[in-house]
Order: sequence, then structure tokens, then C-alpha cells
Amino acid sequence: MGATREWYARHVGDAFVRTSIAWGYRARAACKLRLLDDKYRLLARHGDVLELGSSPGCWSQHISYAMRLAGSAERAVAVDTRPMGRVCGVSFVQGDITTPETLAAVSARLPRGAGLIVSDICPASAGVPALDGDATDRVACALLLVARRFLVCGGALVHKTFLWRAEHMACAMGRHFARVAVDRLAVSRSEEVFLVCGGG
Repeated sequence: MGATREWYARHVGDAFVRTSIAWGYRARAACKLRLLDDKYRLLARHGDVLELGSSPGCWSQHISYAMRLAGSAERAVAVDTRPMGRVCGVSFVQGDITTPETLAAVSARLPRGAGLIVSDICPASAGVPALDGDATDRVACALLLVARRFLVCGGALVHKTFLWRAEHMACAMGRHFARVAVDRLAVSRSEEVFLVCGGG
């Protein structure tokens, strides 16, 4: 019971929790994309957006807000195997992005491809480095296949991975993109980092 009270005290005292509540975000994770967007101007520089691992929709909320703020007519498509509540201006596809059916549904919504792909997909840690490494490699391979199909020339990919796997993943992504930045955000509570890849 004491641990629960301590967690709750930390949670309600968290500046990012307060920010997410003030902005009406569904989760504090929205602050992660917002910080990355502010730093790298992701949504201002690119066109249509494909978001992977979108549920519960907090990243979609920021994408929608940024597009409306800019008066953008670009499209945004979100994909997740889990259901997601409606977000204004974002088309949601429930499915596995590696399946032909889901790929076809995304293609129908993004016929011109995407200038920006953002992925919040990261496998749950099994606590066994070899297994965790294999899982992150599979996610990265899937993302690269999606990027090859949908990412337009000069587009950008944002990918979440484990801190201890960051150097390996940055090298792997560097074979496909001209620039790869590794960013560990202050908002992150876990051992996660984001790779911001561009110039592919």
C-alpha cells in the first residue's frame, strides 16, 4: 500500500503528467513526441504521417494538433493491433503492419507515401539480453520494410528502442539513412531512447 501511495505521489507530481493533463492528452507519452517534434521540427518539415504502435492515441493527438495549428492539409494514418479511440484528422487502421491486409489498408490511405514515420513500438523486455536483442532486431527489420514501402525520398523515421541497444540500432539504421540521432528524453521513465533517422 505504501509503494502505491509513493508511486501516486510521484505520478501526480510529475511535470509531464501535469502537462499531458493540461493539453488533454490521453497519456504523458504524448510529451515524448512533442519534445522530439520541437527539437527536430518533424511535423513542420515533412508531409503525410504514418504512426505505428499508436494506441491509446496520445501521439496521434499531438500529430492532429500540430497539423491543425499549421493549417496543414496533409494526411495522418495510425496503426496498432489494439483498438484506439477516434482522434480528429487521423485515420486509424487496426491490424499488424507486417500483414498484407494492413499494408493494403495503409496504402489506400497514403497513396503518395509518407514523409514521416513515427514508431512507438518496442517489445516488452524479457530480461534476457539475447532474447531482447532478437526482439528489437525483428521490430527494426519490420520498420525498415515499412519505410522502404512508404517513406518518400528525404523523409524521416523515428524509432523507439532500448538504451542498451541504441548503439547497435543506430549503426543498423545508419546503413539506410544519412543521419541518425540518438535521443534520450527527460520525459522517459524507462531505459528507452529514440532514433531519429533522416536523409534515406
